Amino acid sequence: MGYRTRLGRAPKSSQKLFINKDFEAVYALLNGNDQSIYRPDFHEELLCLGSESYRPNDVSEFYSFDCYEACEGEFLIVSKSGLLEIIDEYHRRIAAMYDELFAGNDAERLSHISRKVQEWGQDNIKFGVRPYYLEQDLSNRDGIIARSWMFEYQIFNIAYIYSTFDWANDYLILNGW
Repeated sequence: MGYRTRLGRAPKSSQKLFINKDFEAVYALLNGNDQSIYRPDFHEELLCLGSESYRPNDVSEFYSFDCYEACEGEFLIVSKSGLLEIIDEYHRRIAAMYDELFAGNDAERLSHISRKVQEWGQDNIKFGVRPYYLEQDLSNRDGIIARSWMFEYQIFNIAYIYSTFDWANDYLILNGW
């Protein structure tokens, strides 16, 4: 499946246990499992960004060591301005895609339209597959709107997180494996 990055939340209070501890000490505290370093129990995943996500400049390590160097997984704190960097990058990619599509040839435009027809077609509705979530899914999605990993949809999920996240009590986490 390949490397995927995700956005999640971790209570700010959870970091106290790990201050000034090296990888071995954190590894022992988290039951001796590499995955528990970048997927700990105190962390809640909010959104999978997929394999072509963007890593903002405004991030810092959650632990006192480089998580990726230690176990090939990331567990980074993202600031509000870092999340805005992600939103701006997604916006740039979406605009570039449409600029390219506009300047492209008819075959490219028809291919794009064909993908949209498949995604939004009536057959998908009959089988309950939509590019968005409906109210009955609320308990499993924490406000996530779009089901698709496409940038032009994911940007709305990220904007939702940006505007509703509890920045005072939680860390926004970018993790990946």
